[in-house]
Amino acid sequence: RGVSEIAPALAALEQDAVRVQSLFLAATEACLMRRFSETRRLHPLGVLPQALKAERALLEPLRDIATELIETSDLSSRQLRTLVKDRFAARGRLNVVLTSFGFKYGALAGAELLFDARFLTNPYGVPELRPLTGFDDEVYRFVMDQPDARRLAELIETHLRFQVPRTLREGRAYLNVGIGCTGGQHRSVSLVRTLAEQLTRDPIDADEVVTLHLHHRDVGRVLG
Repeated sequence: RGVSEIAPALAALEQDAVRVQSLFLAATEACLMRRFSETRRLHPLGVLPQALKAERALLEPLRDIATELIETSDLSSRQLRTLVKDRFAARGRLNVVLTSFGFKYGALAGAELLFDARFLTNPYGVPELRPLTGFDDEVYRFVMDQPDARRLAELIETHLRFQVPRTLREGRAYLNVGIGCTGGQHRSVSLVRTLAEQLTRDPIDADEVVTLHLHHRDVGRVLG
């Protein structure tokens, strides 16, 4: 009964010219199963996984009307607190997050922009580079010495310089940009590193209202 009353209440506030923002926190079923297992808590709607399906159906109308959505599956509690603070405590500013990730572990949930770097030659095929990451200069040079890698970085940067000012005008506070390769260790990390260096040297905005954040989702996972 309480859930069914939320949407009409929000609609009533908007009719009274009250600006309403609502945040919906989402996670995959596998992630929720793991969290309940780790905390050993009972689900209020019954036995898993049926209870999760019932909960998802119950909350779907709220997800549909939410003005903001955060996919929490890959976030720690600290990262979640930071995201909520960034989205709601910094109106008039835009937080741009560049995230490297590996498609083999799933696409980056919640990203507004996704770029695929899997067409680039993979350092994983070089035995001495395989255990390293894009943080290591040998891998970084291997990736960024490729003309296609430099061109991809240029295209992403050009798109960001086009979209970020328009995203700011839209009133949004958050733009999540994902760059993926196969394992999230080499190519995507190198590209994020290149973009971060360039956007730090030559910021997108002159008024310092854009803050750049870096996140490497899959660095440190066992390769293989």
